[in-house]
Amino acid sequence: MARIKFKKNYTNLLILIVSIIFSVLVLEFFLGFYKFDQLDIPQLRTTNNNFFINFKPEPWEPVCDHYKIPLLKEDSIRIIVIGESSVLLFCSFDKLESLLEDKYSNNFEIINFGVPSTTTNTMKNVIDKAVSYEPDYIIFYFGNNEYIQFSENSKWFLDDSFSERSNIVEFVLSRLHTIQMKVIKKDNMRRLIEWRFKRNLQEMIDKVKETDIELVIAKIASNTIDPPFRSEKFDASANIGTLNNYPKFAGTNGWLKRFDSYNEKIIMLKSGLEELELGNINQSIKIFKQLRSKIGKKDPFMEYYLAQIYYHLKDFKKAKLHFQNAIDLDDMPFRVTTGLNKIIEEVAIKNDIKLIDVYSRIEKESLNNIIGYDLFIDHVHLNNKGMEFAQEELAKGLAELI
Repeated sequence: MARIKFKKNYTNLLILIVSIIFSVLVLEFFLGFYKFDQLDIPQLRTTNNNFFINFKPEPWEPVCDHYKIPLLKEDSIRIIVIGESSVLLFCSFDKLESLLEDKYSNNFEIINFGVPSTTTNTMKNVIDKAVSYEPDYIIFYFGNNEYIQFSENSKWFLDDSFSERSNIVEFVLSRLHTIQMKVIKKDNMRRLIEWRFKRNLQEMIDKVKETDIELVIAKIASNTIDPPFRSEKFDASANIGTLNNYPKFAGTNGWLKRFDSYNEKIIMLKSGLEELELGNINQSIKIFKQLRSKIGKKDPFMEYYLAQIYYHLKDFKKAKLHFQNAIDLDDMPFRVTTGLNKIIEEVAIKNDIKLIDVYSRIEKESLNNIIGYDLFIDHVHLNNKGMEFAQEELAKGLAELI
C-alpha cells in the first residue's frame, strides 16, 4: 500500500516537474516576440539596409547608405571608433582617414563601431569584438544615450545584453526597471545613471588596458538649442520624433507641436514663446513672470524659455548658459549633459588617457558659440558640416599620438 502511495506521489511529482518545464518553454516562446534586440555592429553589413533608408533626414543632406567592409590590411594603421548612432552616421570616417593619410605616409583604416540606440550598459560588451580586430587605436565617442534609462519601459538599462539572455529574464528585469523608475526620484535616478556611466567607462578602459592598444576618449557635443523633452513641473513631455520627421519638429515652433498634452501651463508657455517670435518681447517677459510664479525655478522648460528671451535680446552669453541649463535639468535628457562630459574628463585624467575636446571645437564653430541647428540635424546627430569639424578635431588629437 505504501509502495503504491509512493509510486503515485512520484508520478505526480514527475508530472509537476514536466508541467513546469513545459510552461517555462511556452512562456519563453511567447516572450520571444517581446525580446529585446541584441546588439549588432551595423558597419559589418555589406549592403544597403532598411535602417539607413528610413534614417535619412530629408530634406537635409542624405546620410550614408553604405559601409566599408573592414579590410584589416597588415600595413595599415587601424582605428576603431566606438559609440552610438552619433558615431554610426560618420559612416566610413572618410574625412578623418584622408586627413591622417595626407599628414603621414601610412595607410589608415577607420572602422565604425557605432551602435544605434544603446548605452554603455550594453556598449561595454563590444570591446572584446573591437579588440579582436587588433586596432592600433580605439576612440570612445559616446554619452548621448545614457539618460534614455529615465524611460520607464527602457530596454537600455539592461547590463550585458550583448550576450544571449533568456526571454523570461529579460521580461522580469524590464518589469523591475519599471518599478524602479516609479519609486526612485529623478535626482537620485540621475545620480545612479551617472554612477553607472562612470563605472561602465572604467570597465571599458580596463579591458583596453589589458592590450597594447592606444585608447582615446572624446568629449562630445549635442544640440543645446534643441528644446528639452520633459518637465515634471509642467506635467508634459515633447515627443522625440525621428530623423525622418525632425525637420518639421525642429526649433521652438516644432517643439510646441510635439507635446503629448496641452494643459494650462503648456498653453501659457506656447503663448509666451509665440509672442517672442512675433517680436513682442515685453509681453513675452510678462507671461514668463506669470509662469515662473506657478512653476518656480530650476525647470527645464522655463530655462529654455528664458534662454529664448535672452537670445532675442541678443545677449548670447546668457542665452547659452540657460540653453545648457535646460538640457542639464531636462527630466528626459536624451543627449550628453554637463555632468557626463565632466565624468569623461575626470576619467580620462585619472587613467592618463588622451582626451580630444570635440565639444569645444563644435562650440567654437557654432553661430554665436551656441551649439545648435547650424551643425546638427536634430538633438544629437551632427550634419555633414558638423561631422567635418569633429573629424578635423579627432585627426588633430590623433596626430599628437601617432
